[in-house]
Amino acid sequence: MDRRRVDVHTRDANTTGVLDISGTMDTADGLDLDTALAHGAAELKAAGCTTSLDVRRSMALGEMARRQPPPALNPARPTSGPLASPRQTRPL
Repeated sequence: MDRRRVDVHTRDANTTGVLDISGTMDTADGLDLDTALAHGAAELKAAGCTTSLDVRRSMALGEMARRQPPPALNPARPTSGPLASPRQTRPL
């Protein structure tokens, strides 16, 4: 059984303007996501954002959602480069 999934808990959105997300992904994808969030948070800080690291990471994920196209499943349609270089991991 494949446990990979991502859930955006839109039904739990409230008047505070935030909602929870949760997920399980492969290790390589998770490490790449962590790297991309760290990079995005650092860019926001360099641009003058003074919120906490956790908030900047969440903001970076939102920015990624708005600007990153999904990967091309058709090799004839190239996409822009990834935010992080893909990693190879060894099976556990």
